[in-house]
Amino acid sequence: MTDLNPIRRDGELVNPKRVYRIYCEENLKVRIRRRKRLAVARGQMTIPSGPNIRWSMDFTSDTLYSGRRYRTLNVVDDFSRDSLGIDVAFSIPSGRVTRFLDRLIWVYGKPEKITCDNG
Repeated sequence: MTDLNPIRRDGELVNPKRVYRIYCEENLKVRIRRRKRLAVARGQMTIPSGPNIRWSMDFTSDTLYSGRRYRTLNVVDDFSRDSLGIDVAFSIPSGRVTRFLDRLIWVYGKPEKITCDNG
């Protein structure tokens, strides 16, 4: 469907199906992007009661002066808010992530949970 706000601002009542039909008949190419929404509402995360209960993992990226992009993998203990490790590379494939997590588990012990956003 199309955005009807400009038409509604003029004070006219508009049938959205009619506007869409005219839009298609005129072969207009500009499409209105709809905002994607999460299907499931997230609850509040509880604060862990001790270290190594939950780690959080996040990927970030930045660019060098030359324009080349690099990525970092950050792992944080949610109880103490300590940074357990940061892996920096131009590319971080899944094998490198598992090796990095195995090394952190060898040093700090195995957590009960690891959370990661969709980044």
